[in-house]
Amino acid sequence: MPEPLVQGKYYEDFVVGEEMISAGRTVGEGTIDLFAGLTGDFSQVHTDAEFMQESEFGERIGHGILALGIMQGLMWRTNYTQGTGVATIGWDKLK
Repeated sequence: MPEPLVQGKYYEDFVVGEEMISAGRTVGEGTIDLFAGLTGDFSQVHTDAEFMQESEFGERIGHGILALGIMQGLMWRTNYTQGTGVATIGWDKLK
């Protein structure tokens, strides 16, 4: 028997404060370099290891919007919105 197309929750099914668990993902220098090339954002904080060595981070950091994109991909893999997620309606409360 075929699997149903809709497996995920609809917007109204989610509860405020509900936590969801996804797989993890390691973001290395290669991912950061690829994203810098894709977006054209070659800021020193993302691309210059020597410059960042003396910073409070001690190493290069990933782009904030890269983290958002990875989060979207990890969420999709959970099937929480499979067949129900049509569009993103906002990121205004994302932290």
